Formats: sequence, C-alpha cells, structure tokens
Amino acid sequence: MSPLIDSVQNEPQNEDDYALAAQLCRLSRTAAPHLRLAISEEPKPEIAERSDGACGYDIWIAHVRAYQQDYAWKRQRENHESVWIYSLDQDPDPYRNPTRVDRSGLHARIIPWVAWRIRASRFGYYDVDRFFPSGHPGLRAELLREGFEDYEYLWLANGRRSPAPGALEAVDPAVASVATGLSSFTKDTSALTKLRIELGRFIEGSRTTMPVAEAPSSERPRGSYYLNFQDPKGKPTADPLIVSGHTYQKIGWEAYDASKGYGWSGENIKNPAIARYGYDEAGSSEIERSYLAIASPSGLVVPDGPIPTIRTRWSSKAHASSTTNPPPKPPECSVEARTSTSSTARSSWSWASAPPAPATTPTRSCSSSTSSRLISC
Repeated sequence: MSPLIDSVQNEPQNEDDYALAAQLCRLSRTAAPHLRLAISEEPKPEIAERSDGACGYDIWIAHVRAYQQDYAWKRQRENHESVWIYSLDQDPDPYRNPTRVDRSGLHARIIPWVAWRIRASRFGYYDVDRFFPSGHPGLRAELLREGFEDYEYLWLANGRRSPAPGALEAVDPAVASVATGLSSFTKDTSALTKLRIELGRFIEGSRTTMPVAEAPSSERPRGSYYLNFQDPKGKPTADPLIVSGHTYQKIGWEAYDASKGYGWSGENIKNPAIARYGYDEAGSSEIERSYLAIASPSGLVVPDGPIPTIRTRWSSKAHASSTTNPPPKPPECSVEARTSTSSTARSSWSWASAPPAPATTPTRSCSSSTSSRLISC
C-alpha cells in the first residue's frame, strides 16, 4: 500500500453526498488500487455498504461529536480500516477542544490518551498554524508532543503493541483512569504526571502492577453513590430519598458549584430553557418515575475522587401511558457525564467509585443500580 493518501471528500452531509463518496471511492480504487483513500467522515454504512457497490475508505477522519464506536470498530476489525479524529472550534464543553485559547492545555495533551481509549490512530486538524504559529511550535504543539510521549509510554507498557479495537489490552486500566471517552477525561495534571512516572517504573521493571491515575484525597470518600435526576423541589418529595436500601441524592439542572461538590458543565449551562423535569406515575419505582431531559451536550462534574459510572436503560413501560409532559425519546439520544478525574456515561444512572475495567483486571467495585433518566439530544 502506498504511503500517499488521497483525501477524497470532506464532510458529506446527505444521501447524495454519501452516494458520491461511495462512487469516488470505487473510481479511485479502480484507477489507483494501491493508493490509500481518506474521507473526512466517521465510518458510515451509508457510504461503505451501499447496494450499488460496497467501498470502504482506508482512513475515516471522524468528527469527535459524530464518532460511532461500535460501527467504527466493526470496520477496523473486519476491513482493516483506520480511524482518525478531529475537532472543530465550535465543539462545546465537555468535548475536548485543543485549539481554543479559553480551554485548558489538557485539551491538547489528552488527545493521544483518548485516541488509545477509542482505538483511533491519528488526530487530524485542518489548520496547522493553530499549533505552529509563524512556523514555530506553540504551547499547544508542545502539549501535543507531551501527549505523544505519553502514548509511547502506553505502547511500551502494553508490550510494544498498539491497541486493537474490541480487545482488552494490558494498559487499558491506566488509560481508563485518565480518559474514558471523547468528552470524559482527567482535569488533574498532577495525577497525569504521576501516572506517567509510574508507567516508567512499570516499563523498567521496578513496578510489577499496572498503575492507574490516583485522585487526591477529598472530603467525599471513595464508595458507591446514588443519584436521582429530578426537580429537587418536586417529586419524589421524600427526604431522604431511599429506594431498595440506597439513599439517593437529588440532582437538578444547575451549574457546577464547588461548595456543593457537583453540578453541570456545558455550553448552555446558564440557559434553563433547555432542561425539563418530569414525573410519570407509571414508573415502577420512585427513581423510575422522575426524569431530567436536557436538549444540549452537557457533562456532570464532580471533584476529583468518586467517579460516576452510568448504565444505559430506558423503561418503555414506565412511559407508555404518559400523556402529560412525556420525556423525549429519540432513538439516538445520549449524554456523557464526566468528572475531573474521568468517567463514562450513557443515559440512565448510578454513581460509583470507578469506571468499568477489563474483567481480567482487579478493580474497585462499581454499582449497577439505576436511577431516573437523563437524556441529551
């Protein structure tokens, strides 16, 4: 395969564009079978699996907000295709955005960690001057370099092997303690530095166990925590709210408050109109009856320490008979929650001490109890 790459199309938007992308792929394959083909789009069956002729790209360059991991991993495993990722200036918090001067430098350094986590092999950006102003490396470029060096540590600690899509890698617990998704990563630079030092010790053999990032001690001890997303002043009104022997903390739509130790982060956090509370009597329990719907990408933030892990569940029975203020239920809605250490989330909820780790690796226990829905579209 040629080292040259032909970037065939940029960000196809509709069915006509998808048909054109597939046609360009087929024509290019015929004219230059050894040339690597790239497209600025996430792996998509509308392009790769068309009935008028299947044709997959060697390199899919996915926008971070559009990336679909399951299908991407399928293409990578079955067709040996690669996935790169890129971001845009308008990508809101909590997505990492390395070119914005109003974002932490960690938004640049964390990219290789996120890439390892989702099994992407490159980061692409259309304007190199953002990282090399006037042809000289700027601070963002230096932070990217730090991230690349972090990736080299991960590669060495993983037995000099790159991660495979769908496989459990030896170094995955270390990565998961830093980044669990495209919008979920540590905000603690000291924890990241300490982890790199410990990875070095593991590589040289002076340490025998795989290290993970450790959050500094806080007033909130590590353990299992249960959250119910609801109107804090509405139903359920029980205080404390105890369900199945667990005490649930009521979480509404409010900005992060350091004095409380929790709250929301996102581009529309000051806009109450994007959030809606509801309570449905048809739910099977108090935590299945209340909900909070958010029509904007948002992240739940807590201090370093406890890490929320979220379990996906939608109770269609609970809302089948609801005629007043029913929650939205588009099939592709999701939300990611995060902490300043790391976390991963998809729509229905429970709060525990650590993100899921590979089954072969010892880990702190995680609760799988479910509270009410939080949906973001």
